[in-house]
Amino acid sequence: MKFVYKIIPKSAWKEAEAQKEFKGFGIDLNDPFIHLSDGTQVASTLEKFFKSQNDLVLVEIDQESLGDSLVWEQSDGDDLFPHLYCGLPLSSVTNVYQIALAADGKHILPSHLGKVG
Repeated sequence: MKFVYKIIPKSAWKEAEAQKEFKGFGIDLNDPFIHLSDGTQVASTLEKFFKSQNDLVLVEIDQESLGDSLVWEQSDGDDLFPHLYCGLPLSSVTNVYQIALAADGKHILPSHLGKVG
């Protein structure tokens, strides 16, 4: 199984759980898609968009379950980023990780993704 990831505030994820669907947050609301990252992009996404922010979660998503709604597009330089052109069904979520913030302000990711910075 291959995964893509969404980084969002814990409060936004709780709201999505209550609504049974995630329709986007922040920058997603200005675009026709939900911005996601693959496993190699999570650390740089945190550093670029969520520097020193606390109370974040990392939503792990089964990319195959998203079908044709998941499109890989050039976004930043030569990198292809996953974009989801529909709401995220919670049935596609395989895990939700708390993102810890170390004393030095760096995010600590689940062990399979490493530490930011």
